[in-house]
Amino acid sequence: MISLILFCALLSLFASVVQSVTGFGYGILVMAILPHLTNSVVGCTVLVGFTSVVISVMNAWNYRRSFRFRNVAVLFLVYVPVSFAAVWAAGRIDGAVMKRILGAVLILFTVYFVKFSGKIRIRPTLRNGLIASALSALFGGMFSTGGPPMAVYYLSVTKSKEEYLGSIQCFFLFSSLFSSAARIYNGYVTRPVLLMSLAAIATAVLGVTIARRVVRRIDAERQKKYIYALMAVSGVTLLFS
Repeated sequence: MISLILFCALLSLFASVVQSVTGFGYGILVMAILPHLTNSVVGCTVLVGFTSVVISVMNAWNYRRSFRFRNVAVLFLVYVPVSFAAVWAAGRIDGAVMKRILGAVLILFTVYFVKFSGKIRIRPTLRNGLIASALSALFGGMFSTGGPPMAVYYLSVTKSKEEYLGSIQCFFLFSSLFSSAARIYNGYVTRPVLLMSLAAIATAVLGVTIARRVVRRIDAERQKKYIYALMAVSGVTLLFS
């Protein structure tokens, strides 16, 4: 158990740097690796949810002057009910089936990032925002991987990198808070998961702090390629294991 907690801490450190540099990716990176070791997809989503709250607080505060709150608040009209339903369903699907679904989701995201990332733009309408929010709630509620739909939406509606990062981190703050509350309500928090989450939170704080200092030195594009390869391998492994 101690070795697993230490591994969670190291993984969280790296994933929090990725999240701070790219705007999302913590959940995808952790969910691509940790379920192989814990055999509990739902337990991993709890850890990601708790840690994402802390990461998002720090990053949203850092960009607090760069986003408009109305770009975030209205999207929760659909996020709340869809997320609650997804969290509820996640705990009632067989663990082996959940792993295969997660594998398929990771492969789907890999294809999107490699082929379409940066090429897809959607009209910045309320309807499209609500659709993106619903998809984020579905993926986030079941697998804590709700970032990509919101990244596509916010890249279309924001006018600067700072506004994009501020908006998406604020969205993740409130979405992680709600999803975590829903998981607590459904009884998904166990002692081992809580211990791993505390270790992950501690190193995530360090990761965000490091990212602020070295963000300009990080080759984000090369980093993304490594992450995509990891996602693809992990997705195939989960899908066919």
